[in-house]
Amino acid sequence: MMTINTVDDYETMLCQRGRKFVYVKSDWCADCAYADVFWPYIETLYPHTACHVINRDTLPELTTRLRVTGVPSYLVYEDDHEVARYVDTQRKTFEQVKAFLDAAIAKGSDR
Repeated sequence: MMTINTVDDYETMLCQRGRKFVYVKSDWCADCAYADVFWPYIETLYPHTACHVINRDTLPELTTRLRVTGVPSYLVYEDDHEVARYVDTQRKTFEQVKAFLDAAIAKGSDR
């Protein structure tokens, strides 16, 4: 998993070809701590997808620009296009996140 530390890191990630998962979290968020446990496993399930993490506390201007209003949240990109987002303030289980990512992959392949 690669951490996006700056807006430039985000722009560089976006320019890379292929599928990308972005997990947005905060250090103070208990639901994020819950997701932190299974996120490394998610990465192993999708070996052909680049996985990234953004800490909302570190990059508030970027998460505002991305319209991420709650954490944990998940964004999926195909090349430089966002194809799906799972953004709200509720805890998301491993099963919910996996189902979302699977649906996003199917949607992205329809482009």
